[in-house]
Amino acid sequence: FLNFRQYLNPALTGSEKGLNVAMIYKNQWFYVPGGFNTYGIAADVQSSRLSSGIGIIAYRDVEAKALTRNYVGASYAYIVRLSKNANLHFGIRAAFVNNGLDRTKLLFSDQIDPEIGASGGTPSITTIPNRTVNYFDLDAGTVMRFRFDINDRPVHNSIGFAVSHLTRPDESFLNIESKIPMRFTLHYGSMFPIYSKKMYNRDPM
Repeated sequence: FLNFRQYLNPALTGSEKGLNVAMIYKNQWFYVPGGFNTYGIAADVQSSRLSSGIGIIAYRDVEAKALTRNYVGASYAYIVRLSKNANLHFGIRAAFVNNGLDRTKLLFSDQIDPEIGASGGTPSITTIPNRTVNYFDLDAGTVMRFRFDINDRPVHNSIGFAVSHLTRPDESFLNIESKIPMRFTLHYGSMFPIYSKKMYNRDPM
């Protein structure tokens, strides 16, 4: 999540100077046929003149080759300079999401015989009205980034809070209301040097 910062919190958009690009791949439960796979890419850039960051993010989830999610979003963050060593970031992200379902990869209860188990190619009478579901999503967050020194060594910190699915979109394939609950994320990160060049090169005598 820390390598995919825009996904973690839209307020981290443009948090570093210059152009930043991140790519991810995640494979879970590969013993499950098809597994759970996620592919993603994100890019953002900071504009010091506008005190802002803008970015784009896209990822694709594939669950057991049956359920797919395609996500494309754009983020914006405004950066408030509190002091020489502290900034406050406010961010928002709007996204378009496409969910798809491959019915042929599913096994329903009426396809399972109590004696012989799965009944091969026997079709199911179960109906799924929608094979695709599209919706817009909205996320927001805030991050405070600050620096302090320990023994003349800079320690960079960030603490943030984000709320995802503010619009609580409906993702049901069955025309039965199934709204995504809001997700709350609290995160903290710190980066500090293990040693300094001055300390490493000092004369042991």
